Amino acid sequence: MWLGGALLSACATSERATVEAAFHGDLLRPVHVDAARLARARVEGADTIVLDLHDALPDATATAAAAAVRAAGLRLGYWLEVGRSPALAAAHPQWLASLQGHTEWRGQFPQLGKPAAGQVVKTWPWVPVAYAEAFAAHRERIAQQLAMLPPADFVFLNDLQGPPASCGCGNVLCRWATDYTLHGRLPLRAATPLGHDAGARFVAAVQLLAPASEVIPVWVTECEEADTVADGACCGVGCYTGACWREFDRQWQALQEVAPRIALLLPYEAFGRDLPRYGTKAGWVRFAIDHLRARSQARYPREIAPGALMAVLQGWGDTVSPSVQRAQAVAAGVRGTLVAHAAIDQSWRPLLVQVEPSNSTTGAK
Repeated sequence: MWLGGALLSACATSERATVEAAFHGDLLRPVHVDAARLARARVEGADTIVLDLHDALPDATATAAAAAVRAAGLRLGYWLEVGRSPALAAAHPQWLASLQGHTEWRGQFPQLGKPAAGQVVKTWPWVPVAYAEAFAAHRERIAQQLAMLPPADFVFLNDLQGPPASCGCGNVLCRWATDYTLHGRLPLRAATPLGHDAGARFVAAVQLLAPASEVIPVWVTECEEADTVADGACCGVGCYTGACWREFDRQWQALQEVAPRIALLLPYEAFGRDLPRYGTKAGWVRFAIDHLRARSQARYPREIAPGALMAVLQGWGDTVSPSVQRAQAVAAGVRGTLVAHAAIDQSWRPLLVQVEPSNSTTGAK
């Protein structure tokens, strides 16, 4: 196993997650936490409030909200943004993930020009932990965040994968790559790539920072076979039978080694999955979970344990009731749900960035 003894020991503190029966939480911004909102959460059956801290350092509002959650007798969690970081992207644009492979994403951004010599198209503002430099910077920022807050029962880490449309297909679910290229070309990079286990290693590193908390990674499932048709989300690119799921599986297996519980990000409407093929409103929630289970069980002898998955559901916008989404998740065998009342931004835009050829490196894509 790739983890050293110290990190394995740190991760062992969260193994109780596999035997917990349920998790019913609300994701709220600290500014929206008050006595009335907490009372409503309890009436609706919530046992946990997760504070959306995004990628900023916490302020007095956040610490007051954490104290209010504790005073209300509810469990406390923090939602920390990792890979989608406008501040880090502005400071280090060379660490942004890039689109150097398929070009179908250009259908969404037809106004962008072609890269000049030494330029690449970057995915603003996605700075993945798959680069060593970004890994260290994200870890330092999260260490500062956690040091300024009281201990929590749970720490959720969002966006540990690559950016949306990472292979260039344009599909928001495609997150496995950072600098994918075609036909054996070497990618242009100005950062040091890590391996397929970068996300798992980051979870283990944060677990060391928060030994009293259960660290839960938030993951996005990959594309679907129906997405590969010409008018599908992959715009005709054969992602499903290509590298995308193969690389997803490698990352997923590494993640399971360190995280007894993993949260799946399932905002069906925000991800454009409110489609007739799923049979019913929010039917994609169940489909995505069932699809992942089926693939995992077919590929590996170890099944996903009943308590090992959580579902992060869409509670913002003009969506179907969270209770309907929760029913879909429960029908797929998920015991824990977190309803995001604060919008989880997954947007991106292409940006041309100069990368000197002398700084390009080879390695994992």
